[in-house]
Amino acid sequence: MKIAVDAMGGDHAPDEIVRGALLYRGKSGASDLVLVGREDAIRKLVGATIPPGITIRAAHDVVGMDEHPATALRRRADTSIGVATAMVKHGEADAVVSAGNTGATMAAALLVLGRIRGIDRPALCGMLPTVKGKPACLLDAGATMDADEHNILQFARMASRFMEKLHGVDRPSVGLINVGEESEKGGRMQLAAHALLSGAEDLNFYGNIEGRDVMRGITDICVTDGFTGNVLAKGMEGVVDVFVDGIRNDIFGGPLGKVAGLFALRGLSKFRGRMDYDPYVSAPLLGVAGISVVTHGRARANMVRRRGGRHPARRLALQTLFEIDFNRADAKETWQRGAFRAGLTEEAAAFAWDLVEGVLKHRKELDREIAQLAPEFPIDQMARIDRNVLRIALYELRVSGDAPAGVVIDEAVELAKMFGSEASPKFVNGVLATAAGGRERPSA
Repeated sequence: MKIAVDAMGGDHAPDEIVRGALLYRGKSGASDLVLVGREDAIRKLVGATIPPGITIRAAHDVVGMDEHPATALRRRADTSIGVATAMVKHGEADAVVSAGNTGATMAAALLVLGRIRGIDRPALCGMLPTVKGKPACLLDAGATMDADEHNILQFARMASRFMEKLHGVDRPSVGLINVGEESEKGGRMQLAAHALLSGAEDLNFYGNIEGRDVMRGITDICVTDGFTGNVLAKGMEGVVDVFVDGIRNDIFGGPLGKVAGLFALRGLSKFRGRMDYDPYVSAPLLGVAGISVVTHGRARANMVRRRGGRHPARRLALQTLFEIDFNRADAKETWQRGAFRAGLTEEAAAFAWDLVEGVLKHRKELDREIAQLAPEFPIDQMARIDRNVLRIALYELRVSGDAPAGVVIDEAVELAKMFGSEASPKFVNGVLATAAGGRERPSA
């Protein structure tokens, strides 16, 4: 499969978009990627050697967030989202993905790809995490702001087929988002939509649901107009952010909190996995004659790619090395216990042990290089988290060498954010950015 990526779309484009593409391929992503945008900017980020599975397609213009999407696309043929969508139309790519102007992505899909016969208005299918451990489909998440009851019926049918075919849900249940569960609640559109959905024999209509029911997983599909759906999704996103930030800073903040966080890693990982919306920020546009996907405007590298099995493996390596540093724990026993608690696959556990064993074997050389890279921070006075994050990353950069530098640095910064102090991510990123200038092994 080949995916055309709008490299210029998003608040942090092209840097984070290109970085996410490199991470995806670095973790053996199955699809080939075409980065569409200003070639000089993309090449500067990719580096001198373009990795296998990544190509570049030049497009010199960008649709700004403050522009009228359809007008911009009609007047300028060389926009990144326009070129990327045209690649799908002409069979040069199987799908297009953009974190840019949602209206531009939708307008390009409608103008270039066209609608599916029988569908009046497209809809964004947003997937949201639920307490039941399975995602719920929110439709419409922001494409058609003024949907009427007939559009709502079409949305429900599209979402039902989507959940059946892509998520394997047999007869997915459909809930209509409203201000109350009773059938007589809501405005004119909600009342008319309820009547149509109730009479549709091809749908498994549950009835009205309220906003609080979405993340409870009451129904497989939560259908509404684009305005309501977008406000609901962003409101939930904000609540999750505040909740996770509170746990990270108020409960596990400070040096002792970080230590407690390492020992509570399994529970924290489960909670984070349940509430993490990164894997769900990409929403396919249903109702158009081709695959067009919108991702979050704030998209960063970890949102562009899905975390692979090596991310939890690096967490386990850090936990093991920290315990060895903290209380001289037995390396093998600590690793085995951590792998069991985290429920890692054999492959991920083996990778974690390779990191632990490699760091312990080369610790003197690695510490010597850390001291050279950060002379103002004596290695024996450096925070244990920072020290071991750097050891793992430098081992991967200098010794094992089986992951791109961008992947290694990104993973290290993520670990520093999760377990280090407020200053840790910036410190780790600065040291490793300097180190990444050369790939030679540390001197013996």
